[in-house]
Amino acid sequence: MDSQVALMVIDVQVGMFHENNSDVLLRNIKLLTEQARSSKTPIIYIQHSARPGRALEHGTPGPKLLA
Repeated sequence: MDSQVALMVIDVQVGMFHENNSDVLLRNIKLLTEQARSSKTPIIYIQHSARPGRALEHGTPGPKLLA
């Protein structure tokens, strides 16, 4: 493992995707995270939260990570 390499998974959250357009994306992210784990590459998850009334409002299902 190169100490300068990591996989960043950013904003892969319920509130960012519609059910009908997330299947391919989630399969690809799953593949990437599996490859990263098998090569001991660090994985960094970035999770956004937003003000009340937004899709990623804290305390609602929107900010939940999908990956």
